[in-house]
Amino acid sequence: MPFTLAHPAAILPFMRQPFVPIALVAGAMAPDLPYFLKLPVNGGGWYEALFERNNTHDMAQILTFGLPLAIVLAGFLWLVVEPMRWATPDKWLPNHKKLGRDPSAARVALWIFYSLMVGLFTHIAWDSFTHASGWVVQQLPFLSSEVIAGIPLFKILQHGSTLAGALILIIWYLKRLKANPAKNPRTQGNGVRLALLAAVLIIPTAITAGLALANETATGAASVLWTGITYGGMGLLISLTVYGAIWQLIALAKRMSVAK
Repeated sequence: MPFTLAHPAAILPFMRQPFVPIALVAGAMAPDLPYFLKLPVNGGGWYEALFERNNTHDMAQILTFGLPLAIVLAGFLWLVVEPMRWATPDKWLPNHKKLGRDPSAARVALWIFYSLMVGLFTHIAWDSFTHASGWVVQQLPFLSSEVIAGIPLFKILQHGSTLAGALILIIWYLKRLKANPAKNPRTQGNGVRLALLAAVLIIPTAITAGLALANETATGAASVLWTGITYGGMGLLISLTVYGAIWQLIALAKRMSVAK
């Protein structure tokens, strides 16, 4: 599959009001969430269908399986975005500008839904011609034909589109950095906060990936890489969730103290 973090490249044309950026990004990555959660899907658990990869990548089941995961991922992103902004220089994660008066709650909810759905559609459409089981691959046999060293065309499209998506995201982000110079040096030069965030990002990721690789029986490079990425990603999700929750609770306590 195209690497999960490259998928948000497909939603960049929609990164403008009234679409909701966090919801767009969540929708664009949500179908791959089961790869990183590592929950068993053959033990009779009630959640199994929700975390079955084929279900989350099925356009016909997008409301049943894709949307719930997208909502969960959007909640996760909301939880961690301010804690990450607190720990990094202003220009790294600038706030989005607000235009006009604040919309009603119903309008916000509607555009969150639209944004989640747009993200989900882009993900499933992208994967449909880069997965062996993808709908487009199934309809167009030539995509399964071997073109280079026994590698099928859809696999080349898979890796090629991952590189293209990553490059597009890097260029987009660098342009945003240039267009959004920091105005308030609230964290400029604050190495302690940045070091804390780096520890939260790196240490759990390395530990979970290392433990998984130590028990990996497969020897192929692709299998080893896949194990490292998915288990490392699981560690990262857990670590960021804990960090974000603690930060939000501390921030809430401070606001309540000021209110008193």
